[in-house]
Amino acid sequence: MKRTITVVASTPFLLGACGLLFTQGPPSEHEKMLTPFKCTESMMGPTLDVVLGVVGIWFLREVEMDTDASLSSTTQTYWSVALGGVTGASAIVGFDRVTKCREARRDLTLRQAEAAAALATRRRSADLIAVQKVLITDGRDTTTVGTWTQLVAKAYDSTGAVILDKSFAWSSSNDTIASVSAAGLVRARRVGTAVITANAGNVVGTANVVVVPAR
Repeated sequence: MKRTITVVASTPFLLGACGLLFTQGPPSEHEKMLTPFKCTESMMGPTLDVVLGVVGIWFLREVEMDTDASLSSTTQTYWSVALGGVTGASAIVGFDRVTKCREARRDLTLRQAEAAAALATRRRSADLIAVQKVLITDGRDTTTVGTWTQLVAKAYDSTGAVILDKSFAWSSSNDTIASVSAAGLVRARRVGTAVITANAGNVVGTANVVVVPAR
């Protein structure tokens, strides 16, 4: 009987500490992040700690009332205090981490919305500036079949200054040779030459992309 009691009383310890072991809080410096991060929003872990603690202590109290349990009152008290301490501390830590995670993700959503709104405002302001010239830089003239190349376009005003946050419409003269994404990422598809263009305010910049066979 004593062995059975010990095994049953040990179960919450073996299954407990879920809030401590399996609940993850937000990363450090999450206040500065604009990209999603991992943390635990579910209350399941710390709630399980509470349930296991209550069940375990209830079982020990039942044992204490059973004169045939062959478990001393001192041992029962030790088990109760230890069980309550472990599961209680784990639950507190777990609930705190989950609360911080939920708050951090709400703040992240607000920061992302603010950043998107600020970018949209800057782009509207950039669209009001007349474009005099568009240049495509940082791209290789020659690339091999199957590779990807990132092109970067810059728009300049009448003073020669770069217009920040300007959006471009990208296109290729031959998508079967080299296609280009809306962000200027070129994919070399087959051997040949294609002209990639970036259009901003009806001013066009061009780049010749020569695709050669892969070695």
